[in-house]
Amino acid sequence: MQGGKLAQAAPGQNKWVYTLHDQPAGPPEAGTAAVTDFSPRLDITSFANFQAVADAYEQNAAAKSAVTPAVQKLADQITQGLTDPRGRAAALYNWVSQNIRYVAIDLGYSGYVPASADETISSGYGDCKAHVALLIALLAAEHIPSSGVLVNGGDQFFAPQIAIPQFNHIISYIPQFNLYVDSTAQFAVFGELPALERGKLALILGGPGIPAKLVTLPVTLAIPDVATAVTHEVLSADGTITGHTDIHNSGFYEMTDREEYDGITPGTTATMATLAMQDYGQLGSGDYSTTTDPRNLTKDFTFSPHFSLPSYAALPGPGTMPIPLGVPTMLAMYPRHTALPSYSQAVPCLPQDIRQQIFLSLPPHFSLKSLPEQGNLLKCPTY
Repeated sequence: MQGGKLAQAAPGQNKWVYTLHDQPAGPPEAGTAAVTDFSPRLDITSFANFQAVADAYEQNAAAKSAVTPAVQKLADQITQGLTDPRGRAAALYNWVSQNIRYVAIDLGYSGYVPASADETISSGYGDCKAHVALLIALLAAEHIPSSGVLVNGGDQFFAPQIAIPQFNHIISYIPQFNLYVDSTAQFAVFGELPALERGKLALILGGPGIPAKLVTLPVTLAIPDVATAVTHEVLSADGTITGHTDIHNSGFYEMTDREEYDGITPGTTATMATLAMQDYGQLGSGDYSTTTDPRNLTKDFTFSPHFSLPSYAALPGPGTMPIPLGVPTMLAMYPRHTALPSYSQAVPCLPQDIRQQIFLSLPPHFSLKSLPEQGNLLKCPTY
């Protein structure tokens, strides 16, 4: 795009002219960054710089995080018996995450000005701004400084050259631990961030002892993104296969498991598991099983689906048999992901560590003629 400010203009006026000639259109590519990241555009702003953006937000928001008697009382109740500052911070984050229901509020100035900490405590709900205002107040009550961080919560990643209002979400920064947290991500443990917030340009708003500045949110966190599943299967003499899978995920995968499991209607876990198995061509029955609460962010979330596939193998044979997956998990679903062979635009992609083991016990006197050759299950697309 060519253009800029004209040297000559009418008295008392400034004039800018930009020209853009016909641009070639391309087919849409699923999974790429926002079209605004690579499409020609013209942005206009009245903000001189990003410090001005931070000042404009804090002008109305800072007072909403006042440490009132109600805030102090709640903070003391939540952190009672905890002496470690990080432990107190985690407890306060967990309480806000699990007790303040997320409700988007965009009426009038509510799209830019948060509700006060007292109001959010009283109502029990709030948007991202209310979450951050309350968490700042609770942390301050325990002498832990924190700040709001403006970020784009969608698929927009580019770094603008001018201070444009590209931010549509706010999270929290705790400088004492150099930690970013998002209490609206209900199933994210303390220190975890949703995938679409990582690697984003963000604006720390500042506060007492915290200068406003542009930062890039971390891509990898202290909590590794690892998905692990170990399946044990037993093939009986009548061809039935029974088994279970022990799943222990961390990072993004654990966050996803918590959310999905919490969304299952009580009493329907067997139906959900059986239908998922049928989707993979496995005719049998299954059930999900967990002894942990997906909403308890202080404990690892693990679960162990079990399954039964009657007459799965035609025994005594001879014949062939694919090794079953049992109740499908995220690890089983990943190879089904389809991608274009190549992309012309940037594709957001996080490091992934996915591990799966299947142990199959065979019946006595079972004669095994051959095994599949070793090979690659996935071919990564070219970006």
